[in-house]
Amino acid sequence: AIQDLNVNSAICYPSSNEDGNKVKILSVQPNHNDIKNKKLAIKGYALSGGGKQIQNVQVSLDHG
Repeated sequence: AIQDLNVNSAICYPSSNEDGNKVKILSVQPNHNDIKNKKLAIKGYALSGGGKQIQNVQVSLDHG
């Protein structure tokens, strides 16, 4: 149930490109030739509620 998913998280990196403009992570298309078979480093944090241990963090690049 959704009540059991008491997690808050944030992506902290990437936050901007070399020009200082914000990176639009959600605009990336998973099958686009520029990123296909490449890796994207994502850094951030997740906080659980009620003293529970974080089991995993899911990240979607397709508005998922």
